[in-house]
Amino acid sequence: MLNYLKAFLVFLIWAIIALTTHYFITSNFSANTNSKEKVSIAKNVTNNYVVTNFNKDPIFSYNKPFIIQKNTPEIININDFTTFFDTIKSYLKNHYKDELLIKGLYSKGEKDSSNFKNLGILRADAIKVYLKKLNINNYQLKTLSEIKNNLFEKNENTSGVILKINKIENKITDSIEQAISNKRIYVDFKDNMLITNKSIESYTALLKQYIKEYPNKTIYITGHTDNDGYYQKNLIIGLNRANLVKNYFKLNGLENAKMITSSKGESEPIADKNTLKGKAANRRIEIKIN
Repeated sequence: MLNYLKAFLVFLIWAIIALTTHYFITSNFSANTNSKEKVSIAKNVTNNYVVTNFNKDPIFSYNKPFIIQKNTPEIININDFTTFFDTIKSYLKNHYKDELLIKGLYSKGEKDSSNFKNLGILRADAIKVYLKKLNINNYQLKTLSEIKNNLFEKNENTSGVILKINKIENKITDSIEQAISNKRIYVDFKDNMLITNKSIESYTALLKQYIKEYPNKTIYITGHTDNDGYYQKNLIIGLNRANLVKNYFKLNGLENAKMITSSKGESEPIADKNTLKGKAANRRIEIKIN
């Protein structure tokens, strides 16, 4: 009986020790958790984030917020938006008259390590820098900021960054269209074939949008060569190259566009005809649209 009582007392002591230990561990964990909650995170608690246009029509959506942390410019989870950023890139590529407004939110009194008071701009710029790495045109990315009181309060229903599609200013659009309708292209040719590059690919994407906007326009494609070889032969080479560019346009969405090809051969150089650098500059395709 005595041994039973001893065993029971030992069990009771260990039980008390275990319960006490559990209490302190749980209390410390709760304290740490509450402390971490004070490291302010602003995020939208809704399940859907919509990017609207200038008419407030939804364009596309994403399913998580851009999470920001107080007094720092970083977007903590920016790498989670790879697919979404590809969607933005595709949209802007096919809408040269639109721009993406990136609005960074910030709270009054916030400062980063360099004491830059408007952290909203820095947060918006973090998104812009990321998008520029995807070769999105700089003129289609615009950053601004907005102060929001109580941004970092618990359960605040807001996102650290707001995105919106907007129309570009007319003067910028006019300059873009002027560049589209007066374009000089450098592209290589081999064995009567056109070798594509990013320059002609990007231009073709813009040209398709431009002709869709102005279907009655005519595209004039002129081939130019260097002065190697005979004058008459260079006229033929220039025309062949202009026709290859025309065929490339047709195969890439401009099959119904009005296109006229011609050649100037070596007759209109724009650089020194006697140097390798000058010859390379003279071998070009000139495009005019009227």
